[in-house]
Amino acid sequence: MIAILEVAIAEDRLLVEWSSHEELVVEDAELSPHQSAVFFKRTRDAKVSSKRWKNRFYRDVEFKQNNRGIKNCLTNFMKLAGMPAHTYLRPATARIRYVIAQIEKRDSYDELTPVAKAKWTKLLSHNERDGVGTREVLVTECEDMERI
Repeated sequence: MIAILEVAIAEDRLLVEWSSHEELVVEDAELSPHQSAVFFKRTRDAKVSSKRWKNRFYRDVEFKQNNRGIKNCLTNFMKLAGMPAHTYLRPATARIRYVIAQIEKRDSYDELTPVAKAKWTKLLSHNERDGVGTREVLVTECEDMERI
């Protein structure tokens, strides 16, 4: 967490999240009060601008709830931005916990079981898809705004 923050500061970058979940993770991280304040100053919730974009350009589109009862999920906005639908590789949190428990037992990634390594690979795919999807939604938003 600290390494990401240091890069963001050094390169004068913002950190983009899809929801406030990341803020909860930061609150649990071992950051000093100053580091937490800097982190939150550099963080932006992409969902905020995405909701405005949808209301301005796609007001007639009605999102369906996902399997967790959420309408404003990243997948719905990715579809709106023209990205192909995909099946999410859930549950991410359970996979993280499983891999962490395995590493604590076995001391290294190399010693993980094939199941743990598969869970890690699926988690990385999930996170990559989220990152690419968030970027694509934001790029599409910007392109639509430029046409006005």
